[in-house]
Amino acid sequence: MKKLIAAILAIVMLAGLTACLSEENIFPDTDDTKISAKEKEKRAEYYKTWAASEDFGTEGQYLSMDLLFGETRFVMQATDTAMVMILGDSEIAMYQKDGKVYSHINAAMGEGEESTAVDEWSVATIPEGENPSMMDAAENEFQDGSDFGTVEYVDTIKQNGKTYDVLNITGDSMFDEDVPQTYKGYVNADTHKLSYVEISTTTDNPDETAENKAVAVTGTIRFIDKLDFTVPANATEMEYDELTMSFAFTLMALMFSNPAIAGVMG
Repeated sequence: MKKLIAAILAIVMLAGLTACLSEENIFPDTDDTKISAKEKEKRAEYYKTWAASEDFGTEGQYLSMDLLFGETRFVMQATDTAMVMILGDSEIAMYQKDGKVYSHINAAMGEGEESTAVDEWSVATIPEGENPSMMDAAENEFQDGSDFGTVEYVDTIKQNGKTYDVLNITGDSMFDEDVPQTYKGYVNADTHKLSYVEISTTTDNPDETAENKAVAVTGTIRFIDKLDFTVPANATEMEYDELTMSFAFTLMALMFSNPAIAGVMG
């Protein structure tokens, strides 16, 4: 995860120097799915080798994270043409479409009494030869099942009309590569592709002044191919370098406004 966030920051920063979308974190009610004990045994055997088989994969190339760090909500969604970050009540986003790049900043800028609420769209034409790509599909660390330690079939359930095989997946922690972590994975039972994972863990609080020495991290990671985007009617025209630089510094300022998240995400 540290590599993921570092890659996002580096790509956006390089774009600036060289040249409201969100998913609710809701766990839907589940319906019992009746399958026989024999079928459960069959699935349990299948998933022992699933991660190393040709069946393995994720439903989308890119990541959509919706996490709670303690009581602070952190959302990061990124594809090759879009990125959204929500931290608490603040949201910033960047999209590219039809040769233009759009940024949306909806946040409180400044500190204390000088803080000002900003909600603005900007647009710039992408210069020839520039490629403000937000994310490489290779940054989806869940695409490689060889990184999993063990995979254990738990049950088969139905959510919103889809059937999922529920797994306990053990692998490297997203926050400490030296510590193993168990994720609850939900695999589309029809395609055998990983649809999303649930996270419930704790990590050391890097804010030494904080009362709580550990931070609880809960939420979901879904796998997506795109983020929907409607061109705004009121976007302010800017130069490409100015827009990308402003976005990069705003993103970093928001990230580091929360010491716990900034420290954990690296």
